Amino acid sequence: MKRSIRAIILVSMFTLLAVVFSALSCTVTPGGITITIYNNQGACIDVDVIANDLKIAEVNYGAVTYCSVNPNSVIKIYDSTHLNWLLFSDGGFWTSTYQVSMNVTFIVRYHHLDGWYVEVTV
Repeated sequence: MKRSIRAIILVSMFTLLAVVFSALSCTVTPGGITITIYNNQGACIDVDVIANDLKIAEVNYGAVTYCSVNPNSVIKIYDSTHLNWLLFSDGGFWTSTYQVSMNVTFIVRYHHLDGWYVEVTV
């Protein structure tokens, strides 16, 4: 009887130690999303990239910039040359903000009818 109780206690302790050390060795890292901003497609403007109402990048004419943001961040792009907010064109839909859920590319463009805008590609 003593032997089986001792075996149960030893197995329980071993299992508990394995669970504790497994949990201690686990690291949790937030999953960042990469957004790419192309301002080299003929758009002769400088833009500021805003994520959750914080400026995260300045993208000058002719530049390509990569930024890391948290999932569900709300992105806005400001035309600092003409002092306007740019609209996003996403599959035929126009919006003033873009909420990211995966890696995405923004291309600053100009259209003779629509003016300056941001094309969204995934």
